[in-house]
Amino acid sequence: MAKSLLKVQQKINKKKSPVHPKGRKAQLLARASLREERVNKKKLIHTMKKTEENQIVDFIQEYINSEEALKREIFDVDDMQALIETFINRDMDELEQLRASRRPGRPSSKRQDLLEFRIKQEQHVYETGWKVPDLRDPVNVTKLRLWQGGHGGLTSIKFVLVKKEGNIDDSVSSNDLEMS
Repeated sequence: MAKSLLKVQQKINKKKSPVHPKGRKAQLLARASLREERVNKKKLIHTMKKTEENQIVDFIQEYINSEEALKREIFDVDDMQALIETFINRDMDELEQLRASRRPGRPSSKRQDLLEFRIKQEQHVYETGWKVPDLRDPVNVTKLRLWQGGHGGLTSIKFVLVKKEGNIDDSVSSNDLEMS
């Protein structure tokens, strides 16, 4: 049985006769189309999740490559927590501006709702534990400074789970945890 939509279409197009709507070939085509949609949806969700995970790593890399941070080889837990909190509050100015520009009694804009939802979600992730690169290890900091931004490059970087109260879980590998 052919699983890919392209193979099914090629198989059906070999015959010149039209496909009967309730026939075997139409059902095969429908199954292949549904599978194709399901696979594409999963790919999109996976790509979006990886992109969201990479945003904080990009943010941290940008900070540790800044002039003031280039002098340091390692960063402590307080620095990592400050970076996470700065990342969470990165759009707070825009949110305050949207709140101020809204007339009383009017519903909030979509953008404001989106920002509030994202901040609330990121706060929750931070309270339960956020997977970030381990900046306490000088080798790891060097690897992060040289990282080119790809998904595959993160496999060599060691990650830790940082919680809001200051707990750090070292037993997290780069592939063990998915962000929620």
